[in-house]
Amino acid sequence: MQRKEVMLHYTKTGKGQQTATIPWISSDFTSFTSPASYNLGQPWYDDFGNVFILRKAQTAFTIGQVASQAAPLTATVQAGSTTRIVNTNATLVASAEKGNFFTDSTIGDAGTNAADVLKLIKDNSGGANATLTVSLLDTKNSNLQPDADAYVVAPANADLGLIVRPNNVIPFPVANITFDVPVGIAVQAIAIGTFGFLQTRGLALVKAKGDVTPWVTGKPVVPDGVTAGFAKGAATVQITATGANIGQAMQASAAAAAASALGAVMLTLEPYS
Repeated sequence: MQRKEVMLHYTKTGKGQQTATIPWISSDFTSFTSPASYNLGQPWYDDFGNVFILRKAQTAFTIGQVASQAAPLTATVQAGSTTRIVNTNATLVASAEKGNFFTDSTIGDAGTNAADVLKLIKDNSGGANATLTVSLLDTKNSNLQPDADAYVVAPANADLGLIVRPNNVIPFPVANITFDVPVGIAVQAIAIGTFGFLQTRGLALVKAKGDVTPWVTGKPVVPDGVTAGFAKGAATVQITATGANIGQAMQASAAAAAASALGAVMLTLEPYS
């Protein structure tokens, strides 16, 4: 059942609601600007066996689009970094990376200080050459020592750094068709930089792209290689080469890309999401 009852924003249960059962997510879930009382990345459930997860749209979504994990942002370490503050060459929005992660690939490749490879970003400056705060001064100590997340040794100038945004998603890119895996289906329109729900299990409505390879009832659908975020038909379950399996089509579709058609699909995403 649900993690928390919030009447203004809820996954539907079918009980005592003056709204239609489908779509599964209440219509007031429209591109909200903060996670509010929800936890990013934590699943929500309904009485029908459907599972939803809250994500941030790095690129705008329309309902039914297939999602892909957003790629990390390169943030090469610059001189003057400390065990608490990492100077980078990245251009960022102030505080926008709080809750994301910084990974120093150079430390990881060296095989030393293994626990120092990945750090939670607790704050960041804005603009060019932004800094990342990975350790705060601990107010419980009278001499304000850095908290336990401080680096053992400060990242060095020119270390290869990456900002990992685990909750950021984009419509499944055409260029990723041969190697990427889908992580959910948008159940609402989500504006760029705002938050919304993806469906990861159950019976979902998916953008249908059937004019290249039509959907066939009972056969798989996979990410399309022509239109980002759409799904085409497949003769067999796909794991590599032409896109990972999204699920099994519950209806046929030959819709063109511009038709904005939605088709019913029983999802098989959870191994990836």
